[in-house]
Amino acid sequence: MRHNVGTVDRTLRLGASAVLFVLALVVAGLDSALGIVCLVFGLTLLVTGLARSCPVWSVAKIDTRGADEKRPAA
Repeated sequence: MRHNVGTVDRTLRLGASAVLFVLALVVAGLDSALGIVCLVFGLTLLVTGLARSCPVWSVAKIDTRGADEKRPAA
C-alpha cells in the first residue's frame, strides 16, 4: 500500500478519530444510530491515519505528504 497521507493529515485524522470515539461512547452511546456512525467514521480515520494511506485519496490522486516525506529512506 502506497503512503499518501502526510504528517499534518495523519495528526488530524488521529485527533478526529479520538473525538468521534468519545462522542460515540459518551455522548451518543453505542445503542444509537449516531453512536454507531461516529464509531465507524472514527475507526476509518484511525486505520487510515495509522496506515498513512487513504483509498479515497488514491482514487482522487491526492497526496498530502510534504516534499521531505516523499524522499525514499536511505
